[in-house]
Parts: sequence; C-alpha cells; structure tokens
Amino acid sequence: MRLTTEDTEGTEKRRLLVQLVAGLLASGHYTEIATYASGHPITEPRLKCHTIDWENYKKAIPPRIRPFYVIDDAEFLLNDIEFIVKQEVGNE
Repeated sequence: MRLTTEDTEGTEKRRLLVQLVAGLLASGHYTEIATYASGHPITEPRLKCHTIDWENYKKAIPPRIRPFYVIDDAEFLLNDIEFIVKQEVGNE
C-alpha cells in the first residue's frame, strides 16, 4: 500500500492537531472544577464543554453533541497557522 500526498498531509494534520490539543490542555484554561449542588467541589477537574440544546441537538452544527472548546480552538489555530504559512510562502 502506497501512501499518497493526501494521506501524508492528513496524517500530518492529525499529528499537529494532537500536539495543539495537548499544549492547550496543559495550559489548564480548558478545565473547570465542578461543584455539587451542596457547594462542595468535585475533586477532579472536568473539561469545559458547550451547553446542549436537547430539543435541537440533532440539527446542531457541528454534528457532535458535546464539542469541547479545546478541540474547536485547536482546529481554528491550525487553520490560522496554515493560512499564515501559505501567505508567507506566497510572498517569497
């Protein structure tokens, strides 16, 4: 099986997304300490997530029910990085 350019670009993009997500998670910005109704903190931090509109979740875009902020931000960062690199390469 030979890898095509598209395969290697997809693999590279996934690798970069994983690295971005790891770096963003390490910042601690994407976790929250949840509390019980009694006000006592839950000991383990949880990832922040979008609220779910249960009546319209099937129509929601993107089609994930609980997209995490960190994944969305990593995708946006990677797109921004790719845009900047293409701009720099075009100016050379």
